[in-house]
Amino acid sequence: MSDLNAEPTVATGLPTAGDFMALAPAATPAPAPAPIPAEMVDDGHNAVLEALVKGDQDIQGHVAYSIYEQHKRDWLNAFRERAGRSPTTAELQAYLVGEQTPRRLAAYRHLAAA
Repeated sequence: MSDLNAEPTVATGLPTAGDFMALAPAATPAPAPAPIPAEMVDDGHNAVLEALVKGDQDIQGHVAYSIYEQHKRDWLNAFRERAGRSPTTAELQAYLVGEQTPRRLAAYRHLAAA
């Protein structure tokens, strides 16, 4: 017995929205970023902060430190992407040594001034 109140259907041969939904892959959430290794987290004594910021009112120094932090995060993400792993303690220490040279610190202050 057919339902007299039902809308008649017309076969068009065209796909319906339901057809596409069945083919669509399930959305996968983006992976959470890996935590920053403990060696790269400030522990209350940050030599780079102390070298770049000369006092509370040193806006250029604070901006320079912000640029340094952005660069550090970019380096860490690029390392993980290229190496497929987090850096070792020795690799992190080598990075930090390079970031604390007088020339590198001066470059951060120069970028901040610009």
